[in-house]
Amino acid sequence: GGGGSEGGGNVQQQQPQQQQSPPETPPEQQQQQPHNGAGERTGRRRPGAEAFASWEECESAELEVCKKRLAEHLASLPGLRDCTGEAPELLEGCLSDSQGAILVFESEVERRVEELFPQEFFSVGPELTNIVNEGYLVLDIRPAAAQPHAQDAIERLARCWWALAQGTTRWATLVFVAVPAGGLEEDHESSFAELYKEEVLRAPAPLIFAAQRSTASGTSSASGTSGGEGNLGGHVPGAKVAAGSHPTAAKQKVPLQDEEEELVRDISDFLREQPHEVQELASNFAQRFNTSVRANPHSPYSPEGKNDGSFKKWLLARGFVSGGIYENNKSRFSLPPGGVLLPPTSDAPPQ
Repeated sequence: GGGGSEGGGNVQQQQPQQQQSPPETPPEQQQQQPHNGAGERTGRRRPGAEAFASWEECESAELEVCKKRLAEHLASLPGLRDCTGEAPELLEGCLSDSQGAILVFESEVERRVEELFPQEFFSVGPELTNIVNEGYLVLDIRPAAAQPHAQDAIERLARCWWALAQGTTRWATLVFVAVPAGGLEEDHESSFAELYKEEVLRAPAPLIFAAQRSTASGTSSASGTSGGEGNLGGHVPGAKVAAGSHPTAAKQKVPLQDEEEELVRDISDFLREQPHEVQELASNFAQRFNTSVRANPHSPYSPEGKNDGSFKKWLLARGFVSGGIYENNKSRFSLPPGGVLLPPTSDAPPQ
């Protein structure tokens, strides 16, 4: 990663960098592969896929009902704008796939994963954050939850992400939505979560899986019964994947994530008594930011970057509070009320 400390002169000039690298194969080569008669993609079966081999595809009318239900729910959330009508321009070259349907929304606020779905949906997403960043939300709705459908969706979502990365500097979150015939049975929810863990590292950006439940499953979930305040659907944490996940990060993910959390704790301790100017923070912590955050392929921050404002963006993303700009481009950071959110240490009791 880039060495040296972060400068404060241009911290406001760039948006979060989402341009990592294009999908592993060019878009024109990422076409669907043939399925056999059982709905399996030939030559691409993975462990766990057998649990879904018998799931039937829903009718096109059922998929349209699901698409409409999701669109109405998302449009009802504050700070979300439906820009599906702009998809041909935003996602140029990505909509020729005849399978499924696409929804595109733009969010101006962060929100929890489970807020995105009506209560009759089961969802699984990143365990560490459970937060969807502001930016674009791209949903690929498929008529079944079998692994081939998930793999097809992730391939198209990767192309959508790359199209957005070429035309915007905003974040993007990718969502595979399954609508199996009759809905997702409750005893299949754990298998669906396992499928997420198998497939998540193939996505170039934060990924969420969701599935419409069967009527018999009701609104109960693996993490408790939904309902009450917020009327949220069932959601379970998925793989420990930070924003901007990338397939090459599998072996490096855990230690670098631990180093990042240790860095957040140390910065929190440094700010506990009083706020500090961002340049002072950079002189003390930017080198560790380079080695634990920039160097992590999960990170959206360029590993080659230097003095590009990423350190300040990361501070804001992790919950530290900026006191605003003074003397042209200086700013002080402080702790938010109650401190920043951190995962419990291994010897700490669960909260």
